[in-house]
Amino acid sequence: MYGPTGSVADLVTRCLVDRLYGCAVQGACSGFCRICRKWKSSPYSGAWTGGALRTRSRTPSARCPRCGRSSTSVHDRYERRLADARLGGLPVVITLLIRRFKCLAADCPAVTFAEQIPGLTRPHARYTPVLYGQLARVAEVLAGRPGSRLARKLGMAVAKDTLLRPLRAALVDLVATEVFGLSSGSDGS
Repeated sequence: MYGPTGSVADLVTRCLVDRLYGCAVQGACSGFCRICRKWKSSPYSGAWTGGALRTRSRTPSARCPRCGRSSTSVHDRYERRLADARLGGLPVVITLLIRRFKCLAADCPAVTFAEQIPGLTRPHARYTPVLYGQLARVAEVLAGRPGSRLARKLGMAVAKDTLLRPLRAALVDLVATEVFGLSSGSDGS
């Protein structure tokens, strides 16, 4: 680990490694970074208040969610922030550089689409699957305002409506399963 006593060479090496692998944990080194041109504080100095992970996908292509064809034509890029589960009692935010691809199929209704990273992102999600699962467990026990207060005490600031969303999704799945079971003639006769 590179702490506050690390040399300038260690600091520059760390920043180069972060740049090469596309992933930089802010606060992992201290001092002025000559590559990033930013001051960085050390998590060991007591000033570190959380983690910010910046990363991007390195896959050369993505599949269109509508037609399933692969595309390598990048239309645009934007940053997306995802809240993740706390690490050592501190909040973690993942900032992803997301690419929008052009769908090159003439018959596809999607002109552009955003890449999704399997196991990390879903369309329009602001939470990672790990944090979403933790919020869903809180919602199962205490939904609404009491669940929101409990989540805040656990370090997951969330609105009451956000806690109700996993319950509504589970209810829709349950109702759809029961309706499908009744309409298929599986009443036992």
